[in-house]
Amino acid sequence: MRYLPHTDEDIRRMLEQIGASGLEDLFESIPERLHLTGPLRLPEPLSEPELAEHVRELASRNDAGALHFLGAGAYPHHVPAAVDSMLRRGEFFTAYTP
Repeated sequence: MRYLPHTDEDIRRMLEQIGASGLEDLFESIPERLHLTGPLRLPEPLSEPELAEHVRELASRNDAGALHFLGAGAYPHHVPAAVDSMLRRGEFFTAYTP
């Protein structure tokens, strides 16, 4: 999936549209007792290949009940998520330079 972050100008215009002066304004209605006061208790981070393997392991618990004949010699290998983003850049599509 392609990642298109908001620019500072996008954020400024959106905040202006709803009458907010900053991102903090979006959270002012949350009661103080619900604010995070310490670090989140999260597991250790995983690299992209480790996460993909973890998700594959979780998915393998599902029983699809069907045979799949996919690949024909194209074996699974890791392709970093950044590759998808880079391949969508215009300079990879064409040699045209304005």
